[in-house]
Amino acid sequence: MGGVTAGPTNPLRVLVIDDSALMRCMLADALQAEGLRIAGVARDGEEGLTRLRELAPDVVLLDVEMPRRNGVEFLSEAMRTHPVRVVVLSSLTTAGSDLAVQCLALGAFACLAKPDGTDGHGIRGMASELARTIRNAAAARLLPAVLRPPVRPRLPMAA
Repeated sequence: MGGVTAGPTNPLRVLVIDDSALMRCMLADALQAEGLRIAGVARDGEEGLTRLRELAPDVVLLDVEMPRRNGVEFLSEAMRTHPVRVVVLSSLTTAGSDLAVQCLALGAFACLAKPDGTDGHGIRGMASELARTIRNAAAARLLPAVLRPPVRPRLPMAA
């Protein structure tokens, strides 16, 4: 599969999956300000899988800690059944963390650390980096599942 062609008349379509309604709203606003189109939103991985099948977005922006089906479980299932380009945005996926490595092994294009706070400054401050990462993900080739190493989806245990 090749990359997605997008331009001013065909903005990239992003599905935002995050359990926080406030974060979904802030992410949607920030990405739209950067010229991306929000295809839809979902509050957890379970709803995210349904929205993925319904909307066929170009890229999924995915949180990790969520009820019902977490982001790692979503990523594992999505790559098996409906391969899509995924950018993980979570406070748990700091550079080099075990969870970031696991998400990348499952097929995520990139893992970014979610900024602290809910006042919107952190998200607005990283909006251009996030949009650039999403655009790069959309242009990337998807690695066929047969070439990805098997990884058992898991979240780190709480201390």
